[in-house]
Amino acid sequence: MEVTRYHAHITIPNGEITGNISGWKITNIVLENKDSESVDHMITRYFVLGHRGFETEEDIIEYLKYFSESLGAIRYKLEQDNNFYKPITVENYMEIHVRVRTAISAPVGQYEGWVRSKNPKDASEFHKEFFYNKRMYSGNHNDVDLVLSSFTESLSGFEEVIDYHIEQIVIDSNLNHDKGWTDVSHT
Repeated sequence: MEVTRYHAHITIPNGEITGNISGWKITNIVLENKDSESVDHMITRYFVLGHRGFETEEDIIEYLKYFSESLGAIRYKLEQDNNFYKPITVENYMEIHVRVRTAISAPVGQYEGWVRSKNPKDASEFHKEFFYNKRMYSGNHNDVDLVLSSFTESLSGFEEVIDYHIEQIVIDSNLNHDKGWTDVSHT
């Protein structure tokens, strides 16, 4: 039986981490939108049900709420990495992340409905790596596979898919945090 995995994010204002974050990874993501870039400072951690006292999703969510408050976080988010079972909704949206590599001098594609982000630590002397990201707020889980397949087939000849990752959001404490990046508001 496959275990259910979760990925948690806690977004820290200005990257100012105060407190013990043992077991968490510091992550900075550069978010590009039409006119500018911004950096999201966060800590991330993986959870597996049945390990380290986390028996249910609710156990993880309660821990995230408490830990986020202790850090003065502006957002916490829990994503399920497999065994998807919830309907796709505004609150339980799907995220598709496709990591690509291209030569430094190659043009970067623009794809309708996909947003580019990058981790500034991923650049090398000859290649750049970045992610194309898409959110789905409706549809079914088969639609996610079709959207991913269609996107990877449409990539330019300059871009090579390294890998991809699909997640379903269990809880996002601030649905408008990415406004401007995703160009979607949920107020």
